[in-house]
Amino acid sequence: MEEKVNIEKGKYSRDEWSEFLEEARCRRNSESKEESYNDYKNEFIEFMREYAKLNKQELKESLEYYEEATSTDFFNKHYTTLNEMYIKSELSKCKVMIMTANPIEKAVLHHKIIENEKIKITRILCETTVYYIFKWKKYWIAHIHQSQTGAEKDMGTNATIRDALNYFIPNVIISLGIAFGIDYKTQNIGDVLVSKRLFPYSDNKRDEDYVKPDRTQDKTIDDWLQVRLDNAIGFLDGVTYGDILSGGSVMSSCEEKDRICLAYTKADFVIGGEMEGNAVFQNAKKIGIPGVVIKGICDWGIVKNGIYENDADREENLKNSLQAFAMIQAVEKCESLFNDKELFSSSKDIANKKLKKKYLFCLSGLMVSQLLMIINAIYLLLRNYDYDENKYIYTTGKFFAQPCVWLIIPLALLIFFVVRFIYIGINKLIWWIRNQ
Repeated sequence: MEEKVNIEKGKYSRDEWSEFLEEARCRRNSESKEESYNDYKNEFIEFMREYAKLNKQELKESLEYYEEATSTDFFNKHYTTLNEMYIKSELSKCKVMIMTANPIEKAVLHHKIIENEKIKITRILCETTVYYIFKWKKYWIAHIHQSQTGAEKDMGTNATIRDALNYFIPNVIISLGIAFGIDYKTQNIGDVLVSKRLFPYSDNKRDEDYVKPDRTQDKTIDDWLQVRLDNAIGFLDGVTYGDILSGGSVMSSCEEKDRICLAYTKADFVIGGEMEGNAVFQNAKKIGIPGVVIKGICDWGIVKNGIYENDADREENLKNSLQAFAMIQAVEKCESLFNDKELFSSSKDIANKKLKKKYLFCLSGLMVSQLLMIINAIYLLLRNYDYDENKYIYTTGKFFAQPCVWLIIPLALLIFFVVRFIYIGINKLIWWIRNQ
Protein backbone atom coordinates (compact mmCIF):
# COMPACT_ATOMS: atom_id res chain seq x y z
CA MET A 1 0.00 0.00 0.00
CA GLU A 2 1.27 3.44 -0.90
CA GLU A 3 2.55 5.32 2.13
CA LYS A 4 0.91 8.67 2.88
CA VAL A 5 3.39 11.51 2.75
CA ASN A 6 3.11 14.17 5.46
CA ILE A 7 2.79 17.51 3.72
CA GLU A 8 1.22 19.48 6.57
CA LYS A 9 2.34 23.10 6.72
CA GLY A 10 1.73 24.04 10.35
CA LYS A 11 -0.69 26.50 11.86
CA TYR A 12 -1.79 29.45 9.74
CA SER A 13 -0.53 32.78 11.06
CA ARG A 14 -1.08 36.52 10.64
CA ASP A 15 2.24 36.82 8.83
CA GLU A 16 1.09 34.28 6.26
CA TRP A 17 -2.17 36.21 5.82
CA SER A 18 -0.11 39.35 5.13
CA GLU A 19 2.03 37.45 2.61
CA PHE A 20 -1.12 36.20 0.86
CA LEU A 21 -2.39 39.77 0.52
CA GLU A 22 0.90 40.84 -1.09
CA GLU A 23 0.75 37.95 -3.55
CA ALA A 24 -2.91 38.68 -4.35
CA ARG A 25 -2.07 42.34 -4.95
CA CYS A 26 0.74 41.33 -7.30
CA ARG A 27 -1.59 39.04 -9.27
CA ARG A 28 -4.23 41.73 -9.65
CA ASN A 29 -1.79 44.49 -10.55
CA SER A 30 0.23 42.40 -12.97
CA GLU A 31 0.52 43.77 -16.52
CA SER A 32 -0.52 40.32 -17.75
CA LYS A 33 -3.20 39.71 -15.11
CA GLU A 34 -4.96 37.00 -17.10
CA GLU A 35 -1.74 35.04 -17.56
CA SER A 36 -0.86 35.51 -13.90
CA TYR A 37 -4.18 34.03 -12.80
CA ASN A 38 -3.92 31.17 -15.29
CA ASP A 39 -0.50 30.27 -13.87
CA TYR A 40 -1.87 30.42 -10.34
CA LYS A 41 -4.82 28.23 -11.30
CA ASN A 42 -2.62 25.64 -13.04
CA GLU A 43 -0.25 25.49 -10.07
CA PHE A 44 -3.22 24.93 -7.80
CA ILE A 45 -4.63 22.13 -9.98
CA GLU A 46 -1.26 20.34 -9.94
CA PHE A 47 -1.08 20.75 -6.16
CA MET A 48 -4.56 19.27 -5.67
CA ARG A 49 -3.86 16.32 -7.95
CA GLU A 50 -0.69 15.57 -6.01
CA TYR A 51 -2.56 15.97 -2.73
CA ALA A 52 -5.29 13.54 -3.88
CA LYS A 53 -2.64 11.03 -4.92
CA LEU A 54 -0.69 11.17 -1.66
CA ASN A 55 -3.81 11.06 0.52
CA LYS A 56 -5.83 8.61 -1.56
CA GLN A 57 -6.53 6.12 1.23
CA GLU A 58 -7.47 8.71 3.83
CA LEU A 59 -9.85 10.47 1.44
CA LYS A 60 -11.40 7.14 0.44
CA GLU A 61 -12.10 6.25 4.07
CA SER A 62 -13.67 9.67 4.64
CA LEU A 63 -15.95 9.22 1.63
CA GLU A 64 -17.05 5.84 2.99
CA TYR A 65 -18.30 7.62 6.12
CA TYR A 66 -20.66 9.67 3.99
CA GLU A 67 -21.80 6.78 1.81
CA GLU A 68 -22.49 4.52 4.78
CA ALA A 69 -24.31 7.20 6.76
CA THR A 70 -26.71 7.86 3.87
CA SER A 71 -27.65 4.21 3.35
CA THR A 72 -31.09 2.81 4.19
CA ASP A 73 -29.63 0.12 6.45
CA PHE A 74 -27.76 2.72 8.48
CA PHE A 75 -30.94 4.77 8.94
CA ASN A 76 -33.07 1.79 9.99
CA LYS A 77 -30.48 0.64 12.50
CA HIS A 78 -29.46 3.92 14.13
CA TYR A 79 -32.47 6.26 14.04
CA THR A 80 -35.78 6.42 15.90
CA THR A 81 -38.63 8.67 14.81
CA LEU A 82 -40.70 10.56 17.36
CA ASN A 83 -44.05 12.28 16.84
CA GLU A 84 -43.88 16.09 16.69
CA MET A 85 -46.20 16.37 19.71
CA TYR A 86 -43.14 15.62 21.86
CA ILE A 87 -40.90 18.22 20.28
CA LYS A 88 -40.97 20.76 23.12
CA SER A 89 -40.38 18.20 25.85
CA GLU A 90 -37.50 16.63 23.90
CA LEU A 91 -35.87 19.92 22.94
CA SER A 92 -36.20 21.36 26.44
CA LYS A 93 -33.30 19.19 27.63
CA CYS A 94 -30.97 20.37 24.84
CA LYS A 95 -28.38 22.97 25.84
CA VAL A 96 -26.70 23.27 22.42
CA MET A 97 -28.08 23.88 18.92
CA ILE A 98 -25.87 22.66 16.07
CA MET A 99 -26.58 23.86 12.53
CA THR A 100 -25.47 22.09 9.33
CA ALA A 101 -26.31 23.01 5.76
CA ASN A 102 -24.66 20.36 3.59
CA PRO A 103 -25.78 16.67 3.32
CA ILE A 104 -22.20 15.53 3.85
CA GLU A 105 -21.94 17.64 7.01
CA LYS A 106 -25.07 16.01 8.42
CA ALA A 107 -24.10 12.46 7.45
CA VAL A 108 -20.56 12.65 8.85
CA LEU A 109 -21.73 14.26 12.10
CA HIS A 110 -24.27 11.50 12.69
CA HIS A 111 -21.84 8.74 11.74
CA LYS A 112 -19.23 10.03 14.20
CA ILE A 113 -21.79 10.43 16.99
CA ILE A 114 -23.19 6.92 16.51
CA GLU A 115 -19.70 5.43 16.18
CA ASN A 116 -18.30 7.13 19.31
CA GLU A 117 -21.32 7.35 21.61
CA LYS A 118 -22.98 4.02 20.70
CA ILE A 119 -26.45 5.57 20.69
CA LYS A 120 -29.48 5.99 18.48
CA ILE A 121 -30.45 9.40 17.12
CA THR A 122 -34.01 10.65 17.62
CA ARG A 123 -35.57 12.30 14.59
CA ILE A 124 -38.56 14.65 14.79
CA LEU A 125 -40.18 16.11 11.67
CA CYS A 126 -41.96 19.33 12.55
CA GLU A 127 -43.39 21.68 9.93
CA THR A 128 -40.53 22.61 7.53
CA THR A 129 -37.69 21.61 9.88
CA VAL A 130 -36.18 18.28 10.90
CA TYR A 131 -34.68 17.97 14.39
CA TYR A 132 -32.11 15.35 15.39
CA ILE A 133 -31.64 14.89 19.13
CA PHE A 134 -28.77 12.97 20.71
CA LYS A 135 -26.39 12.92 23.67
CA TRP A 136 -22.85 13.98 22.79
CA LYS A 137 -20.46 13.45 25.66
CA LYS A 138 -21.94 15.52 28.53
CA TYR A 139 -24.59 17.43 26.53
CA TRP A 140 -27.94 16.87 24.90
CA ILE A 141 -27.70 18.32 21.39
CA ALA A 142 -30.42 19.57 19.05
CA HIS A 143 -28.99 19.17 15.57
CA ILE A 144 -30.91 21.10 12.93
CA HIS A 145 -30.14 20.52 9.28
CA GLN A 146 -31.39 23.32 7.05
CA SER A 147 -32.90 22.42 3.70
CA GLN A 148 -30.94 25.02 1.71
CA THR A 149 -27.37 26.27 1.99
CA GLY A 150 -26.83 29.95 2.71
CA ALA A 151 -28.30 32.39 5.20
CA GLU A 152 -31.12 34.25 3.47
CA LYS A 153 -32.89 31.59 1.37
CA ASP A 154 -36.48 30.57 2.17
CA MET A 155 -35.26 27.51 4.07
CA GLY A 156 -31.76 28.80 4.85
CA THR A 157 -30.06 29.49 8.17
CA ASN A 158 -32.14 32.51 9.25
CA ALA A 159 -35.51 30.85 8.65
CA THR A 160 -34.39 27.56 10.23
CA ILE A 161 -33.09 29.21 13.41
CA ARG A 162 -36.27 31.27 13.76
CA ASP A 163 -38.41 28.12 13.45
CA ALA A 164 -36.32 26.28 16.04
CA LEU A 165 -36.48 29.13 18.56
CA ASN A 166 -40.26 28.75 18.65
CA TYR A 167 -39.74 25.45 20.46
CA PHE A 168 -36.67 25.92 22.66
CA ILE A 169 -33.93 28.36 23.69
CA PRO A 170 -30.42 26.85 23.68
CA ASN A 171 -27.45 28.25 25.57
CA VAL A 172 -25.27 28.37 22.44
CA ILE A 173 -25.64 28.00 18.64
CA ILE A 174 -22.83 26.37 16.65
CA SER A 175 -22.59 26.43 12.86
CA LEU A 176 -20.61 23.24 12.27
CA GLY A 177 -19.39 22.17 8.86
CA ILE A 178 -17.01 22.91 5.99
CA ALA A 179 -15.39 26.10 4.70
CA PHE A 180 -12.93 27.35 2.12
CA GLY A 181 -9.43 28.35 3.16
CA ILE A 182 -7.47 31.42 2.10
CA ASP A 183 -4.09 30.12 0.94
CA TYR A 184 -3.43 26.55 -0.18
CA LYS A 185 0.31 27.16 0.16
CA THR A 186 0.16 27.75 3.92
CA GLN A 187 -3.06 26.02 5.05
CA ASN A 188 -4.12 22.37 5.07
CA ILE A 189 -7.20 20.47 4.01
CA GLY A 190 -8.94 19.66 7.30
CA ASP A 191 -7.62 22.66 9.26
CA VAL A 192 -10.39 23.66 11.67
CA LEU A 193 -11.40 27.33 11.61
CA VAL A 194 -13.09 29.08 14.56
CA SER A 195 -14.71 32.49 14.13
CA LYS A 196 -13.50 35.37 16.23
CA ARG A 197 -15.22 37.77 13.84
CA LEU A 198 -17.54 37.39 10.83
CA PHE A 199 -17.11 39.58 7.74
CA PRO A 200 -20.29 39.56 5.57
CA TYR A 201 -19.16 40.37 2.05
CA SER A 202 -22.15 39.72 -0.24
CA ASP A 203 -23.52 43.25 0.13
CA ASN A 204 -20.16 45.05 -0.05
CA LYS A 205 -20.02 48.13 -2.23
CA ARG A 206 -17.90 48.15 -5.37
CA ASP A 207 -15.96 50.99 -6.90
CA GLU A 208 -15.35 49.78 -10.46
CA ASP A 209 -13.30 46.61 -9.87
CA TYR A 210 -12.57 47.17 -6.18
CA VAL A 211 -14.59 46.07 -3.16
CA LYS A 212 -15.40 48.45 -0.32
CA PRO A 213 -16.57 46.48 2.71
CA ASP A 214 -19.09 47.97 5.12
CA ARG A 215 -17.17 47.49 8.35
CA THR A 216 -20.23 48.40 10.41
CA GLN A 217 -21.58 44.96 9.45
CA ASP A 218 -18.61 43.08 10.95
CA LYS A 219 -19.75 40.78 13.77
CA THR A 220 -17.70 39.78 16.80
CA ILE A 221 -18.09 36.66 18.90
CA ASP A 222 -19.79 37.19 22.25
CA ASP A 223 -17.37 37.65 25.17
CA TRP A 224 -19.22 35.02 27.22
CA LEU A 225 -18.65 32.40 24.53
CA GLN A 226 -15.10 33.48 23.70
CA VAL A 227 -14.03 32.98 27.33
CA ARG A 228 -15.45 29.45 27.25
CA LEU A 229 -13.78 28.52 23.99
CA ASP A 230 -10.47 29.94 25.19
CA ASN A 231 -10.68 27.87 28.36
CA ALA A 232 -12.02 24.63 26.90
CA ILE A 233 -9.32 22.05 27.58
CA GLY A 234 -7.74 20.88 24.34
CA PHE A 235 -10.03 22.81 21.99
CA LEU A 236 -7.79 25.63 20.80
CA ASP A 237 -4.84 23.27 20.28
CA GLY A 238 -4.65 22.86 16.54
CA VAL A 239 -7.50 25.17 15.48
CA THR A 240 -7.09 28.52 13.73
CA TYR A 241 -8.96 31.26 15.53
CA GLY A 242 -9.60 34.37 13.42
CA ASP A 243 -11.85 36.27 11.00
CA ILE A 244 -14.14 34.38 8.61
CA LEU A 245 -15.75 35.71 5.45
CA SER A 246 -19.45 34.93 5.08
CA GLY A 247 -21.29 35.24 1.78
CA GLY A 248 -24.52 34.22 0.13
CA SER A 249 -23.13 32.09 -2.69
CA VAL A 250 -20.44 29.49 -3.38
CA MET A 251 -16.96 30.93 -3.87
CA SER A 252 -15.08 29.39 -6.81
CA SER A 253 -12.99 32.12 -8.44
CA CYS A 254 -9.35 33.13 -7.97
CA GLU A 255 -9.96 36.71 -9.03
CA GLU A 256 -13.13 37.19 -6.98
CA LYS A 257 -11.53 35.77 -3.85
CA ASP A 258 -8.49 38.04 -4.27
CA ARG A 259 -10.75 41.02 -4.87
CA ILE A 260 -12.69 40.37 -1.65
CA CYS A 261 -9.63 39.59 0.47
CA LEU A 262 -7.84 42.75 -0.67
CA ALA A 263 -10.75 44.78 0.70
CA TYR A 264 -9.45 43.88 4.18
CA THR A 265 -6.14 44.80 5.76
CA LYS A 266 -3.09 43.20 7.32
CA ALA A 267 -4.52 44.20 10.70
CA ASP A 268 -7.38 41.77 10.05
CA PHE A 269 -6.74 38.05 10.12
CA VAL A 270 -8.96 36.38 7.51
CA ILE A 271 -8.62 32.60 7.76
CA GLY A 272 -11.40 31.32 5.49
CA GLY A 273 -14.96 31.71 4.28
CA GLU A 274 -18.38 30.07 4.32
CA MET A 275 -22.10 30.82 3.78
CA GLU A 276 -24.10 30.38 7.00
CA GLY A 277 -22.20 32.12 9.80
CA ASN A 278 -23.63 35.59 9.24
CA ALA A 279 -27.14 34.38 10.09
CA VAL A 280 -25.89 32.66 13.26
CA PHE A 281 -24.23 35.87 14.43
CA GLN A 282 -27.27 37.97 13.47
CA ASN A 283 -29.60 35.84 15.57
CA ALA A 284 -27.07 35.70 18.38
CA LYS A 285 -27.14 39.49 18.54
CA LYS A 286 -30.94 39.83 18.29
CA ILE A 287 -31.94 37.26 20.89
CA GLY A 288 -28.85 37.18 23.08
CA ILE A 289 -27.80 33.58 22.37
CA PRO A 290 -24.03 33.33 21.69
CA GLY A 291 -23.08 31.81 18.34
CA VAL A 292 -19.86 30.58 16.73
CA VAL A 293 -18.69 29.10 13.43
CA ILE A 294 -16.53 25.95 13.63
CA LYS A 295 -15.64 24.55 10.22
CA GLY A 296 -12.99 22.44 8.50
CA ILE A 297 -11.24 23.53 5.29
CA CYS A 298 -12.37 21.41 2.31
CA ASP A 299 -11.12 23.67 -0.52
CA TRP A 300 -9.78 27.18 -1.17
CA GLY A 301 -12.71 28.82 -2.95
CA ILE A 302 -11.10 28.33 -6.37
CA VAL A 303 -11.47 25.68 -9.11
CA LYS A 304 -14.10 23.72 -7.19
CA ASN A 305 -14.98 21.71 -10.29
CA GLY A 306 -11.86 21.78 -12.41
CA ILE A 307 -9.29 19.43 -10.90
CA TYR A 308 -10.23 16.57 -13.27
CA GLU A 309 -12.09 18.35 -16.05
CA ASN A 310 -12.45 15.29 -18.26
CA ASP A 311 -13.57 12.88 -15.56
CA ALA A 312 -16.80 14.02 -13.91
CA ASP A 313 -17.11 11.01 -11.57
CA ARG A 314 -13.56 11.38 -10.32
CA GLU A 315 -14.13 15.10 -9.83
CA GLU A 316 -17.29 14.50 -7.80
CA ASN A 317 -15.67 11.80 -5.67
CA LEU A 318 -12.73 14.07 -4.89
CA LYS A 319 -14.99 16.96 -3.91
CA ASN A 320 -17.17 14.74 -1.68
CA SER A 321 -14.20 13.06 -0.04
CA LEU A 322 -12.54 16.41 0.72
CA GLN A 323 -15.75 17.68 2.31
CA ALA A 324 -16.18 14.48 4.33
CA PHE A 325 -12.58 14.62 5.55
CA ALA A 326 -12.91 18.29 6.56
CA MET A 327 -16.14 17.58 8.45
CA ILE A 328 -14.55 14.67 10.31
CA GLN A 329 -11.80 16.99 11.55
CA ALA A 330 -14.33 19.61 12.68
CA VAL A 331 -16.46 17.05 14.55
CA GLU A 332 -13.46 15.48 16.28
CA LYS A 333 -12.24 18.89 17.41
CA CYS A 334 -15.64 19.67 18.97
CA GLU A 335 -15.54 16.58 21.20
CA SER A 336 -13.37 18.42 23.73
CA LEU A 337 -16.05 21.14 24.00
CA PHE A 338 -18.82 18.73 24.89
CA ASN A 339 -16.68 16.75 27.30
CA ASP A 340 -16.66 19.74 29.68
CA LYS A 341 -19.98 19.61 31.54
CA GLU A 342 -19.70 23.20 32.85
CA LEU A 343 -18.92 24.92 29.55
CA PHE A 344 -22.47 25.37 28.19
CA SER A 345 -24.52 24.06 31.11
CA SER A 346 -25.86 27.46 32.09
CA SER A 347 -27.28 30.32 30.05
CA LYS A 348 -25.46 33.58 29.43
CA ASP A 349 -28.69 35.49 30.13
CA ILE A 350 -28.66 36.19 33.87
CA ALA A 351 -32.05 37.96 33.68
CA ASN A 352 -33.54 34.86 32.08
CA LYS A 353 -32.12 32.71 34.89
CA LYS A 354 -33.71 35.00 37.48
CA LEU A 355 -37.01 34.87 35.60
CA LYS A 356 -36.92 31.06 35.65
CA LYS A 357 -36.25 31.10 39.39
CA LYS A 358 -39.19 33.45 39.95
CA TYR A 359 -41.38 31.23 37.80
CA LEU A 360 -40.39 28.13 39.77
CA PHE A 361 -40.94 30.02 43.04
CA CYS A 362 -44.44 31.10 41.96
CA LEU A 363 -45.26 27.59 40.72
CA SER A 364 -44.11 26.13 44.04
CA GLY A 365 -46.23 28.68 45.90
CA LEU A 366 -49.27 27.75 43.80
CA MET A 367 -48.80 24.05 44.52
CA VAL A 368 -48.39 24.69 48.26
CA SER A 369 -51.52 26.87 48.32
CA GLN A 370 -53.48 24.15 46.52
CA LEU A 371 -52.28 21.61 49.03
CA LEU A 372 -53.38 23.86 51.92
CA MET A 373 -56.77 24.34 50.25
CA ILE A 374 -57.24 20.58 50.03
CA ILE A 375 -56.23 20.13 53.67
CA ASN A 376 -58.64 22.90 54.70
CA ALA A 377 -61.44 21.33 52.66
CA ILE A 378 -60.89 17.97 54.32
CA TYR A 379 -60.91 19.68 57.72
CA LEU A 380 -64.20 21.40 56.93
CA LEU A 381 -65.69 18.13 55.72
CA LEU A 382 -64.79 16.43 58.99
CA ARG A 383 -65.84 19.36 61.18
CA ASN A 384 -69.25 19.87 59.55
CA TYR A 385 -70.34 16.26 59.45
CA ASP A 386 -72.85 15.12 62.02
CA TYR A 387 -72.14 11.44 62.52
CA ASP A 388 -75.30 10.89 64.64
CA GLU A 389 -77.59 12.34 61.97
CA ASN A 390 -75.39 11.02 59.11
CA LYS A 391 -75.47 14.36 57.27
CA TYR A 392 -73.55 17.62 56.85
CA ILE A 393 -74.41 20.61 58.97
CA TYR A 394 -73.23 24.15 58.33
CA THR A 395 -72.41 26.19 61.40
CA THR A 396 -72.32 29.40 59.35
CA GLY A 397 -74.18 30.61 56.35
CA LYS A 398 -71.08 31.94 54.69
CA PHE A 399 -70.38 30.61 51.23
CA PHE A 400 -66.72 29.85 51.85
CA ALA A 401 -67.51 27.83 54.95
CA GLN A 402 -68.86 25.10 52.68
CA PRO A 403 -66.18 22.46 52.17
CA CYS A 404 -67.16 21.66 48.56
CA VAL A 405 -66.10 25.16 47.49
CA TRP A 406 -62.60 24.60 48.86
CA LEU A 407 -62.34 21.10 47.48
CA ILE A 408 -63.69 21.11 43.92
CA ILE A 409 -61.33 23.68 42.36
CA PRO A 410 -57.98 22.32 43.64
CA LEU A 411 -59.08 18.72 43.07
CA ALA A 412 -60.06 19.52 39.48
CA LEU A 413 -56.66 21.11 38.84
CA LEU A 414 -54.85 18.25 40.52
CA ILE A 415 -56.77 15.64 38.51
CA PHE A 416 -56.05 17.51 35.27
CA PHE A 417 -52.27 17.53 35.87
CA VAL A 418 -52.21 13.92 37.02
CA VAL A 419 -54.15 12.71 33.97
CA ARG A 420 -51.97 14.79 31.66
CA PHE A 421 -48.72 13.38 33.07
CA ILE A 422 -50.08 9.81 32.94
CA TYR A 423 -51.14 10.31 29.31
CA ILE A 424 -47.71 11.66 28.29
CA GLY A 425 -45.98 8.89 30.22
CA ILE A 426 -48.01 6.13 28.54
CA ASN A 427 -47.32 7.57 25.08
CA LYS A 428 -43.59 7.81 25.78
CA LEU A 429 -43.59 4.23 27.05
CA ILE A 430 -45.35 3.04 23.87
CA TRP A 431 -42.85 4.96 21.73
CA TRP A 432 -39.91 3.49 23.68
CA ILE A 433 -41.24 -0.08 23.30
CA ARG A 434 -41.79 0.36 19.55
CA ASN A 435 -38.26 1.66 18.99
CA GLN A 436 -36.34 -0.99 20.90
